[in-house]
Amino acid sequence: MNVRLQGYADMIIVSNGGYPLDRDLYQMVKGIATAQRVVKDGGVIVVVGECRDGLGSHEEFRRLMQKAGKPEDVLREIRENEPIVDQWQAQVLATILEKAKVVVVTDGVEHKTIRKMMMEPASALKEALNLAREMIPMKKPRIVAIPEGPYLVPNVGSNITSKT
Repeated sequence: MNVRLQGYADMIIVSNGGYPLDRDLYQMVKGIATAQRVVKDGGVIVVVGECRDGLGSHEEFRRLMQKAGKPEDVLREIRENEPIVDQWQAQVLATILEKAKVVVVTDGVEHKTIRKMMMEPASALKEALNLAREMIPMKKPRIVAIPEGPYLVPNVGSNITSKT
């Protein structure tokens, strides 16, 4: 579905719509990618997912994201060594992390692992929203919820319309 918003949001709350698309953090990048289309530069994306399989069996994704100190390092390694297995998710996530902060709500991935991947962990949505509010220095941030991220194509335009 194509959804048009009147402006960019300071905070996006997104999910992948449940199983199987939230089975691991690797898959959760799809929802994060949807959210980045409509989040302001410097904004926050809160992604919520079960991650029953943790990071999944995507060792190159893990290696690329955990080895880097900053998103630019991930993108440089990919440029210098592509093609790399699991490149898409790492490349997309690193590009998003250059634009926005990401808070991951899950108990399926260890918090220290999420931090090593340059994102902030949270165990509950309330905790994530509190973290996100601290990251956004304004009284009334514009917040948009996208409950089924991979199934939407949000865009920013002058009028709000919805087409299926």
